[in-house]
Amino acid sequence: MKVLFRFLHHFYHSALKKEKRDWEIISYCILVATMFWFLNAMGKTYHYNIEVPVHYNFNSKRFVPLESMPEYVEVRAEGQGWDLLRAIWAKSPSKLEINISKPLETFALFPGRWQGSIKEMMPSVKLEAVLSDSIYCRFDPIETVEIPLFADLTNLSVKSGYRISSTVKITPNSVRFTGAASLTRKLPHQLPLKISGQNVQESFDQNIALDFQDEYPKNQLLHYGPENVNVHFSIRSALEDEMQIPIMLMNTDKNPNLILKENKILINYLVAQNDRQNVQASGFRVVADVATFNPADSTVEILIKKQPAIVSDVQPSSRKIRVYGR
Repeated sequence: MKVLFRFLHHFYHSALKKEKRDWEIISYCILVATMFWFLNAMGKTYHYNIEVPVHYNFNSKRFVPLESMPEYVEVRAEGQGWDLLRAIWAKSPSKLEINISKPLETFALFPGRWQGSIKEMMPSVKLEAVLSDSIYCRFDPIETVEIPLFADLTNLSVKSGYRISSTVKITPNSVRFTGAASLTRKLPHQLPLKISGQNVQESFDQNIALDFQDEYPKNQLLHYGPENVNVHFSIRSALEDEMQIPIMLMNTDKNPNLILKENKILINYLVAQNDRQNVQASGFRVVADVATFNPADSTVEILIKKQPAIVSDVQPSSRKIRVYGR
C-alpha cells in the first residue's frame, strides 16, 4: 500500500512538470497500445452465447397465442472475435422466420431443429449447439361478439319531485369484444353501464366512457370497443297523486271461499303535471293473491300487476287486505 501511494505521489508531481506536448505523446502511446491490444484480442477464438431474434409467422387475423412466445432463442457459437461480432450485429436476415401453418394443431416448437436456418444467418461462425428448450404454445381462434348494454341506475338519484320520464337510450347499445374464443365464450349475455348522479333534475345527455378493465383488461387476448357511448333520458317534474283502484282476486282456486272485505284500495303515484288528467283507473291492475292467505290475521297480499307508463313510484296504501270466508 505504501509503495502504491509513493508511486501515485511521484506520478502526480511528475505530471505537474510535464508540458502539453508531453501529454499528447503519452496519450498517443496509450491509444496505440490499446488498439494493438484490441486487434490482438479480436483475432483470438472464443466460445460465446448469442441470442437470435425469432419471428413467428401465422395468420394473426384468425389466431392468437394464449401465452407469450419467446422473442429469442439462445445458441452457442465458436469463432474469432471479429466473426462473432459480425454474427451478433450483422445477422442476415435480421430475424429467424418460423412458419406455423396449423396453429390449432401446434402444441410445441423445437429450436434444436432450426440449426440449419441459424447457420445460414451466421455463416462466419461455427454453431456448436442450440441452448433454448422446447417452446410450448397454445393457440385460439379469434372471435368477435356483441354484448348488449343495460343501464345500471343504482348510483343515480333523482331530485325529490322529479322523475325519469323516458326510456334510457344507450347509443351504441352494445360492446364489441374481439379476442381468443376461450375468453369471448365466457362473456355474460349483458353488461351493466353504471350511470351516476346526485339529485338530478335535468334531462341527461352525456358520453360515458366504457371501463371494464377490472373484469376484462385489454391485452392481446381480448379487447373491446367503442371507448364511449352516449346515454340519454328525460327528467320531468312530478306531482304526488292518488286514486282508488278496484281489486281483483288472483289464484282463487287455492281458497275459493274467501271474499275481500274491501273491493278498492288507494294507490299513490308520481305523475307529471301535464299527464295528470291522462291517468285512468283502467290503466292499473291491482290484485289480491289468495295463495298468500294468512289465517292468523285473515289477510292476503296486494300486488301491482299493471300501471300506466306515465306514472312512477306506484305504491298501494297497504300491502295487505283483510278477507273473510263465505
